[in-house]
Amino acid sequence: MRKYRIATLKVYAALFVIWVCGVCNAEPLAVEVLPSDERQNISSLTKVLHENGASLSPLQALNMLEGVHPTGREQLTLTIDDNNHWLLFHIKNTEPHHVTRILNLDYSFITKANLYEITGSKPALQGSVHITTSAFERPIPYRSPSFTLQLPPQQETTFLVQIQVAGKANHALEIRPRLYSAGAFIEHQLVKFCALFGFIGFLLSLVIYNSILYLRVGIKSYIYYCLYLSCYIFIVFFYEGLVFYFPTPPPVHWVIGGMAILPALAGLSLIAFGRSILRLAEFYPRLDKIYYYTVAIVIVLLPISFWLHDLLAFVLEVSVVAVTLSLGFVAWFRYRQGDKSAKYFGLSFVIISVGYGIETFLYSVPFMAFVNAATMVNIIAWVEQYFFYTCAAIEMVLLSLALASYIEELRDKSELAQIEVVKQSAKFKAIELANKEKSRFLAAASHDLRQPLHAMNLFLDAIKHSEGKDERIKFYGQLENSVSSLTQLFDALLDISKLDAGVVEVHRSPIVVNDLFKKLATEFSLVAKQKNIRLSYRSTSLVVESDPIWLERILRNLISNGLRYTEVGRVLLTCRQRAGKVIIQVWDTGSGIEAAQLGCIFDEFTQLDHSADKQGNGLGLGLAIVKRLCRLLDHNIGVNSTLNRGSVFSLEVPKSELTVAKVSRSSIEQTPVTALSKRILVIDDDVEILDAMAAMLTKWGCEVLVASSCSEALEIIEKGGREPDAIVSDYLLEKNETGLDVLAQLQHYFGHPIPAIIVTAETDKTSITKIRQHGFKILHKPLRPAKLRILLNSLLHN
Repeated sequence: MRKYRIATLKVYAALFVIWVCGVCNAEPLAVEVLPSDERQNISSLTKVLHENGASLSPLQALNMLEGVHPTGREQLTLTIDDNNHWLLFHIKNTEPHHVTRILNLDYSFITKANLYEITGSKPALQGSVHITTSAFERPIPYRSPSFTLQLPPQQETTFLVQIQVAGKANHALEIRPRLYSAGAFIEHQLVKFCALFGFIGFLLSLVIYNSILYLRVGIKSYIYYCLYLSCYIFIVFFYEGLVFYFPTPPPVHWVIGGMAILPALAGLSLIAFGRSILRLAEFYPRLDKIYYYTVAIVIVLLPISFWLHDLLAFVLEVSVVAVTLSLGFVAWFRYRQGDKSAKYFGLSFVIISVGYGIETFLYSVPFMAFVNAATMVNIIAWVEQYFFYTCAAIEMVLLSLALASYIEELRDKSELAQIEVVKQSAKFKAIELANKEKSRFLAAASHDLRQPLHAMNLFLDAIKHSEGKDERIKFYGQLENSVSSLTQLFDALLDISKLDAGVVEVHRSPIVVNDLFKKLATEFSLVAKQKNIRLSYRSTSLVVESDPIWLERILRNLISNGLRYTEVGRVLLTCRQRAGKVIIQVWDTGSGIEAAQLGCIFDEFTQLDHSADKQGNGLGLGLAIVKRLCRLLDHNIGVNSTLNRGSVFSLEVPKSELTVAKVSRSSIEQTPVTALSKRILVIDDDVEILDAMAAMLTKWGCEVLVASSCSEALEIIEKGGREPDAIVSDYLLEKNETGLDVLAQLQHYFGHPIPAIIVTAETDKTSITKIRQHGFKILHKPLRPAKLRILLNSLLHN
């Protein structure tokens, strides 16, 4: 039994040795052409020889390949250099008839390819393709070298192929030569071309669309996006060898350079697009600078990379991938902060960076050399050829959604901006109109100021040369009228200036209309009686909501205007309720206003040419003040008039919810004028004003101290030994000193507040507000003595 086992083992050992020897000395298997398989990968049965510096003839290569085994793999790994590669394979036609197959070498950047058929152990040239030849001029018009093989029936034919390859420096080249039937090859071409040109058409449509958007919207981000899309188009043309369909193909080193630069440029364009569209400079300025310098460094090193070092090119490409991926995370943070469109931008950046990263890795590492399973090789080959384009297509769909969302946001902002522009335009027009009106206003004011001044000079000269007392008294009365006219004009100009400067404050409260009518009727009764005009009002129980002082001022100006232009008849005050408003009306039976003049009666210095007022004192500013006060109070005012029959002014005022019984009646009572008998300090840098103020206050029974500055005031007070009861100071003093500065120093000196009045010609809102914030009273120049006396009396007795 033991001998039998030993004999059996010896037989197995002998059979194993025979099998090994047979395998080692076996001839290479031939590729059998199968009618059912119209696409056959012949890589595993192909022998490969790299010259590696030696220049071989076809016969020498054939002899050397006799001792080489087939690769046994699903792909051929080649080296990119200037040396030739030789491929040897056997094709066996088992059919009883001739079979035609097309050999496609599946790589566009084969600079030259020669096909030899081995006949009687000698290579015979069957065809040649050079990369400088346009694809349309090749034996088979295709971007990668292809040859037609005529296979005799039931015979085995040996072919030798000489190729020289080019490509990027860091390219791990793996090709899979295939045999196609004629129909399968045409189908392969059509599918490939439809996919590529469909993708290119998609990119071109995006470029055109975004270019139009840039021209319409003018956003810089669209320029970067169009550059990014354009780089993609060139990438497709270069990587897929479509440039070799040109009548004169570009030099291969140009194409290889473009292959090295274009993906990085596309990535850099996308980074610039992301920086701009995500507004990193606004939200993350430090991060934006990092991106900026990274882009600058890559741009500088990129041209060097494909000439000097393979690893540098790989590092730069990986850097672009990493930066693009980081933009995706930044976009996600922007989305979390409320930027809706940033979500799609983030997804697109992540997807394209993943696609570009995998493509770079597979392109630079011979990954298929570690895998030989047909299914895995096919998957990797698909990923190498189509994954990048698939990611790009998905990314661009997402970018389109992002841009649509972004444009929607811009449209909303644009509409708001347009509204703002309209407002600003209206504001500028209003300012322009106001400037024109101001020029006209100043010209008219200049004229009206000269009139009383001219009259005053004449009266002063007449008084100087008058001979009798009665004549001087007459001239004094006329001089007083001129001074009164000038004072009225200055008061009106000051009111308009304050209203235009916006320093007038509004204090709304319920107002009983009947009480207001009664007060105004009493006030103007003497004027009406002198002109033999009936002034009356209709009693009412209505209550309105407005500022009592300014509403009274409006009605006072309207009544004064009605009395001025009415010679015969009446002036009537009425009011009625309409749609939650109270319409207060002032009727008169005066000369009326022509329809053509109704639009200008509220302008400054507008005086209608009516004989009724030839001897009046109208300044043409009353209705201008009314218009500004109505604008301030937000009250509408209108006028209807019939020439030679009269006019009616209508004022629309909000109705108060309160009734007459609930409104506490209060009236503005004039402070009784009594002798002041107080010590008053007057501060002004004008000596004549100091003298005039001292004379006036002395007549009122005051002890007057005058000073031109704070230091002089302190010196006078120290000599006098007693602090003043009140201070009247000018606002602007000499040496850039202000009344506020002086009063602050004096109050600090005395250690407690002292009643003070600041007299100023300023109408600037800032200055007025500053004075009021310090709690001081304000009187505007020209100063009316009666107002000063009432205010001093109020301060000193309260």
